[in-house]
Amino acid sequence: MDIDKLKELIDDDDLGLLDVKPKQGAAMTEDERLSESFFEINDFYRSHEREPENDLANMQEAKLAMRLNGLRKDPVKMEALADLDEFNLLQSQKKLSRLMIFLAMMI
Repeated sequence: MDIDKLKELIDDDDLGLLDVKPKQGAAMTEDERLSESFFEINDFYRSHEREPENDLANMQEAKLAMRLNGLRKDPVKMEALADLDEFNLLQSQKKLSRLMIFLAMMI
């Protein structure tokens, strides 16, 4: 096969068989997966202006609520995500309640 015929075949790729997608990057690290999962919780809060609830009618929301509760129980993960916690979602409800009582007393 001569070079001109080869170029013609390449240029005439109607099925896109020669379209090569860039290779995906390396798999995400554990820290990246942790951050990504917390970004989903932040996105939910940003969209709904509330924490996700364990609502069985909405499995996606229930999944986020369970994930948030799991993160709150893990001090190592809470510390790792502290810089990403733009809505203070990682503070336990108990701490928030104490803070609210304290603030109410100050007024």
